[in-house]
Amino acid sequence: MNMTEKIKTQRKKKGVTLKAVAERVGCTDAYISQIETGKAKPSIKVLQKIAKVLEVEIRDLLNNDKQEEKFFLKKVSVRK
Repeated sequence: MNMTEKIKTQRKKKGVTLKAVAERVGCTDAYISQIETGKAKPSIKVLQKIAKVLEVEIRDLLNNDKQEEKFFLKKVSVRK
């Protein structure tokens, strides 16, 4: 899940409207919507405010949950 999806998910989980987040952050609800849809990238300062409103750590919004694929190789002996 990327940052924009995390913001939207957390906002909905908390039951907070776009307008309420925008008012507490000090911007418009249209801007928050653009952030959630990936059309706008927030500054670190705005992201900190969003994290505070949503009661999450900023690092939780920034961390990418995508796990890298891991491959394990097993040595196989071949008999001739």
